[in-house]
Amino acid sequence: MKFFAFQKALRMTSIIFCLSLGFLSYTQTLEIKPLGLRVLCENTEHIFNASKIHNLDPFVLTALIYNESRGIPNLESSAGACGLTQVIPKYVRGVSCRDLFEPKKSIYTGAKSLGYWLEFKNQSINKALQCYSTGFKCRYKSYAKRVLKISNKIKTTHNTIKRIFHE
Repeated sequence: MKFFAFQKALRMTSIIFCLSLGFLSYTQTLEIKPLGLRVLCENTEHIFNASKIHNLDPFVLTALIYNESRGIPNLESSAGACGLTQVIPKYVRGVSCRDLFEPKKSIYTGAKSLGYWLEFKNQSINKALQCYSTGFKCRYKSYAKRVLKISNKIKTTHNTIKRIFHE
């Protein structure tokens, strides 16, 4: 019985999460194209599960995905970063760009990478995001600031919609 209650709660969270992203897109607070919105909504459970596994805030992981790819799964940068989370395959054992074009694989790989940096940088999400963006240089403060700002917008909207649903 607990499993079904958990599934129901996760489904409701997914619906509210998707509504939040849709609202932010509709109000042009975030520029999310229909494909990106669909991919993010379809993969909400993976975002929440990967976040839980790697001790991350799912709103930060979503903001990272938004910042890196706008939710478009088959992007490849000139630096060779691929997928939703724009991971560079040569730094991740056993992963290719083709693998990272699969949203689920990209989400879990990006979460694992950010989780590594979070642990490496003594639980500082700000520093972890800087390292995620630049590797061991860890110097890109504006990247971390931007991702955390987007995360806050998503979380605030999510909590507002959640409150409306529960009233």
